Amino acid sequence: MGVPAAPKVSSATHPDSLKWYSNNSPTFSWRITSDVTGINVLADRNPLTNPGTISDGLRTFWTFRDVDEGIWYFHIRLRNSAGWSGITHFGFNIDTEEPERFTAVFKSTEITDIKPIIKLEAFDKTSGIDHYEINIDGADAIIWQDDGTGEYQMPILDSGEHSINIRAVDKAGNFKEVTLTRQVEGLELPVLTKYPETLSLGDKLKVDGTTKYPSIQVIIWVQRDGETATEEKVRADKDGSFAYISPEGVKSGPYSVWAEVENDKGAKSGPSNKITITVSRGLIGLIGATILKYLWFILILLILLGINLYFLIYYILFMRKRKEKKRWREKVAPYIRVSQLKELTLELNMHLKALEAMRQKRRLTLRESRLLVHYLKFLKEIKKYIGTDKEDKKDKKE
Repeated sequence: MGVPAAPKVSSATHPDSLKWYSNNSPTFSWRITSDVTGINVLADRNPLTNPGTISDGLRTFWTFRDVDEGIWYFHIRLRNSAGWSGITHFGFNIDTEEPERFTAVFKSTEITDIKPIIKLEAFDKTSGIDHYEINIDGADAIIWQDDGTGEYQMPILDSGEHSINIRAVDKAGNFKEVTLTRQVEGLELPVLTKYPETLSLGDKLKVDGTTKYPSIQVIIWVQRDGETATEEKVRADKDGSFAYISPEGVKSGPYSVWAEVENDKGAKSGPSNKITITVSRGLIGLIGATILKYLWFILILLILLGINLYFLIYYILFMRKRKEKKRWREKVAPYIRVSQLKELTLELNMHLKALEAMRQKRRLTLRESRLLVHYLKFLKEIKKYIGTDKEDKKDKKE
């Protein structure tokens, strides 16, 4: 049996040798086999110290109390009947004090700056500064790590007074804090000075205004008849004057227009005076509206006229057909009687039946085919005359 293997050490209080902890009572633990008869432990600032060969008893954990700040190392070895094991070294870092120095000041005192910059400077001699926690008006803290500039730019602040609590946190979680107060005021409102009260359909909207800030960006808001407002941006001249002309002509409905100004840092004013512009239809628009208003009435008249025209044409055609029948009857009546026509009809039908029967058996000759067509045509004319004669008798009775 040989000497024990060097133990594997862990720590519930200081598990990562590369990190810092504010707990100054570190605990270490390890496992032993049944042949182990003693242990030897030591903690100091040397990473490779030999704890010696004097046994500290037989146990599987060790706790140190009230350890000073700084970088430390835990050393341990095991003993059995064959001798002492190799040495295990386990580093741990302790920092129990807050940073020694911390200052935070605003870089600018301009009250219209809605995204002010804070200059931060902190020092911690033991573990060093890890990050800053910035809490604005009691909201969730913003975690910020110095990028080397020592300057933190705040998010946009609304108008009013703000309380900013800032913590400088070292690598062990200890912190030092300061509280700042910041008053923010919005930019002064622009004023719309020249605008039309009424426009005609298709006219372009033109608005003039002024602001106390030269060369500042002006946001023009245009809202048509309760719809979602749209924004257009123009820039004031060196005197603070600005003008806006709509890219397209106006449509029907009233328009509301107002303006805001915004500086290069993102600070905005509130809305200016809101103006309302009405849109008239003009002569062509009025004519069109009148036509649309009475369009249903015009449609009904056209439908009625169409119905009357249909019946008129039908009546004319009916009377024309009737007159033609009457003229044909007057032309033929002197030469033939109805009874004779009926007899002729019977005879023609007989001939037609004979020709049909013949066509069932063989193909008709050219002469027979012409006779068939002639008989059919003549029979049609006879029936037409007989029908006309009946109508004539009916007219006489009436």
